[in-house]
Amino acid sequence: MTHSLPPLNWLRSFEAAARHSSFSAAAKELNMTPSAISYQVKNLESYFEAILFERKARGVALTEVGRAYLPSVLKAFSDLSAASAHMFNPAGTSSLSIRVAVSFGTLWLAPRIPDFLQKHPHININLHSSLWIGDDGLQECDLEIRYGDGNWQGVESEVLIHETIELVGSPKLPFQPKSAKDLLDCPLVHILGVEDNWSRLFNRENLSLPISSRQIKADTSLMALEMVKAGAGYALLFKSFTRSLIEEERLTVPFNINLPTEQANHLLYPKGKTHQRHEVKLFADWLLSQEV
Repeated sequence: MTHSLPPLNWLRSFEAAARHSSFSAAAKELNMTPSAISYQVKNLESYFEAILFERKARGVALTEVGRAYLPSVLKAFSDLSAASAHMFNPAGTSSLSIRVAVSFGTLWLAPRIPDFLQKHPHININLHSSLWIGDDGLQECDLEIRYGDGNWQGVESEVLIHETIELVGSPKLPFQPKSAKDLLDCPLVHILGVEDNWSRLFNRENLSLPISSRQIKADTSLMALEMVKAGAGYALLFKSFTRSLIEEERLTVPFNINLPTEQANHLLYPKGKTHQRHEVKLFADWLLSQEV
C-alpha cells in the first residue's frame, strides 16, 4: 500500500527549523531565505491541517503536535542518510571526532554512545575529553559539546540541553535537610567554576552563604558526584547527571530547589561548515533526538 507524503523539502525545512528553533537559522543551514522556510513550513501545516510551530518575536517553538512529529522526521532522515552511505559505500567506514567536557562526556554522553553505534555501524567515534573547555576553536574536531551562553568566536552552535540544578545527597548521610536553612549546618561540596550556584540558592532564600560549615571542593562535577555518593556532603548538580542515580536510589533529593541556569550545553560546529559531512549530520540529529 502506498501512502501520500508531503514533499521532502517541506519536511527538511520543518526539521531544520525545529532543531534551531528559528526560521532564520534553518534558512542559513539550508542555503535558503527565511521567507522560503516559512513558506514551506506553512505548506506542511496546510497539508496536515495542523499548526506545527508557535511563531514568537524571537524564533519559533514547536507546538505539542510538532514535538510529537519531530522524532519520526529525525529518524527518517537519519535512516535515509545511513542507507545511502551503506548502499553507495558499503565497504567503507568513516570517523567522527568529538570533544566534550569530561563530566558531561562520562555521565551523559558515553552511556548513550552504544545506541548510536548500533544504528550507524559504519561510523567510528573518537571521543576527546577535557577538564574544562575554553573559548578557543574546535581544535580540529568535527563537533564539540560545550557549556555556556552560546556566544563563542569562530564557531556555530545550537542548544543541546537546557540544564536545571538539583540538590543531591547520599542515603548514607544521617541527616536529610528539609529546607535551604537546614543546609547551613551541612557539609557542602563545591565545584570549581560553578560555586556561585550555592550563592544563588542561599540568596534566593534570603540566607547568607555559610562560612563555618565544612566545605569540600572538586574540580569537576564527576568528582563531586563521586564524593556525594560516598557520603561526603551535599552538592548542586545538573539533573542530566543525576537522574539515573536517583532512580537507582544511590542518590537522594532532600527537597526540590528547581534552580534554573541561564546557560546550556551547546552543540558546536566549525564556522561555515555546519553539517558539512553526512556523519556530522547523523550524529547531530541523533544527539538532538536524545531524551534529557
